[in-house]
Amino acid sequence: MKSPRKLTKRLDLDTMLDLAFSLFAQAAGGAAAPAPEAGGGGFASMQPLILMGVTLFLMWFILLRPAQKQEKERKKQIYFIKRGDDVTFAGGILGTVAGIKEKTPGTPGDGDEITVKVLDSKLRILRSSIYAITPASEESKEPVTA
Repeated sequence: MKSPRKLTKRLDLDTMLDLAFSLFAQAAGGAAAPAPEAGGGGFASMQPLILMGVTLFLMWFILLRPAQKQEKERKKQIYFIKRGDDVTFAGGILGTVAGIKEKTPGTPGDGDEITVKVLDSKLRILRSSIYAITPASEESKEPVTA
């Protein structure tokens, strides 16, 4: 009778590589190497899948989730833009918001037209082309008296 230790033998890396190469050889029409003896099955056969799932979750949690939170905050700022805010466009142009014309009054959206003052000229842009916003400070609103 076999010992319980041999029945629960886990597949090591060499055994998994041999199995993968034999499967590729069979798919290509070549002679197949003998399949390794895999005792137990069950949890041992699910370990690579579980490891891949944990790795994908960690990648999402470390890389993608912070980027999604940052994008959500940026969109929130863009929807609550007001006259006098300094903006940066996706192309790198800097300007100050001079007016906002919403497609549907009272409902901010990506297609809203915003008039931006850049030096001595005014540009009409879409709300969706704004990259960053610097809210107008209280000091810049007060007129300068000399």
